[in-house]
Amino acid sequence: MTIAIQQNWKVEDVLTDVTTAKLSDPTGTYGIRRLTPTQSDVVADGTAMTKVSTGTYRYEYDDSGDPAGSTYTAYIEFVYAGATYHLERDFNKPGAATYGITYTQIKTHIADWLGLGRNSEGAGSDWDTSEVYRLDEAIRHGYWRFIYNAILPGEKTAHQWSFMEPTTSFTTTASDYLYDLPGDFGAIIGDILYDNDEDIDRVIKQVSPGYIDRQRAVNDAEGRPIRFAVRPKAYNQTAEQVQEFMLYPTPDDAYDLVYHYNARFAELSATNLYALGGQAHRDTILQSCRDVATQFFRDSDLALRQREHEMYLERLQASVEFDRRNSPAFLGYNNEGTKTTVVRHGHDFFCAWPGYEA
Repeated sequence: MTIAIQQNWKVEDVLTDVTTAKLSDPTGTYGIRRLTPTQSDVVADGTAMTKVSTGTYRYEYDDSGDPAGSTYTAYIEFVYAGATYHLERDFNKPGAATYGITYTQIKTHIADWLGLGRNSEGAGSDWDTSEVYRLDEAIRHGYWRFIYNAILPGEKTAHQWSFMEPTTSFTTTASDYLYDLPGDFGAIIGDILYDNDEDIDRVIKQVSPGYIDRQRAVNDAEGRPIRFAVRPKAYNQTAEQVQEFMLYPTPDDAYDLVYHYNARFAELSATNLYALGGQAHRDTILQSCRDVATQFFRDSDLALRQREHEMYLERLQASVEFDRRNSPAFLGYNNEGTKTTVVRHGHDFFCAWPGYEA
């Protein structure tokens, strides 16, 4: 597959030929650079572009050897009337990872915004240690603020992103009442449900860990679990703390269980490149990081700080509305025996069927 890079040159809105047209960044290092998933100069500096017609120049890059979702930056160098002009073009190779925004893209943008220069798209040596720290601070706090966003005007609570609320499952083992939760587990949403192929009551309701400890002290018999609790496992701060499910009664067989939870997130970095949320929220994430960078490092300009923050709130409102429109009103039902409806309104998550009382 080839990706076409085409650029027009106009003088007073009229297509006009330039003296030379080639791919070359301002430092004379590369023509096209792949940024992610690994950085590499894929087209050499000085590579000529082909004239298509008067004032129109084109280069076709063969990306067949690159991973899906690769991101690139290209520089077109035009020489006209004795002056040299550089035009930057960013593009992607189609793939599942191309639609959101990456750590590298945010870092480069914030560096430009703070006047630190592009630093060869994040891998050169132009940024000193303190500048790299400032960039990472802006990204860390900006991304964190997007994930755990503020309460918007007219709202009573902060919005919880649907992409931070995965559904997962696990299978019990006979005589085992403790089960480790995923590393990204933040908090349970609602109750645990028996999977659709289990021809039994569908809900395991949440109680406190102390309740289960007391019940086990009185009667540690095995059976179908009807209660669960979430508790942190013991830790010594040399490794990330893990949480676990407690089930009561202790399962007497293998049961397939399903639950819904709020996930924790990993900070953006050269390893964790891709921001959560995808295409719909990329501008909001970028503006959040830019707003933080402005508040932290350009604090002398009050008008600028206010404008950047207002732009972030506008983007956040748009992202919240999009997320609400695309969140399900219900999660489905099973069709074996008595109909069970699993309903989700906002952050409430409950299960109801004839005869059930919450």
